[in-house]
Amino acid sequence: MAGYNFHLKDKYSKKETPINLVIRYDKVTVKIATGQKILPKDWNHNEQKYYKSDSGYYQSNIFLSNFKHDAEEVFLTYQNINKCLPNPDELRELLKTKFDTVTKVADLTYLALLKTS
Repeated sequence: MAGYNFHLKDKYSKKETPINLVIRYDKVTVKIATGQKILPKDWNHNEQKYYKSDSGYYQSNIFLSNFKHDAEEVFLTYQNINKCLPNPDELRELLKTKFDTVTKVADLTYLALLKTS
């Protein structure tokens, strides 16, 4: 069973710092950049999400929830198909492919919306 947690790159920073998804399994740790940044004072470390005081917190928390769900899906799909755990490099590559694809689809959807406006 893998554990999924969000951690700030520098929780003591006075400036915005990246949010990473940390996946732990079988004595292995894999860090994945979410592409999100936050001021540490706006981050709820216990609940691993944005505080309500942060503008845009709701959308940001939904993004992180979906990001974590997608990472879990990739991990479990690999495990079910291959009947073993992925090595860290395989997992990073699978997640990179998944998130690059999601980003490209989102960008294309946004561009299509702009063209119809």
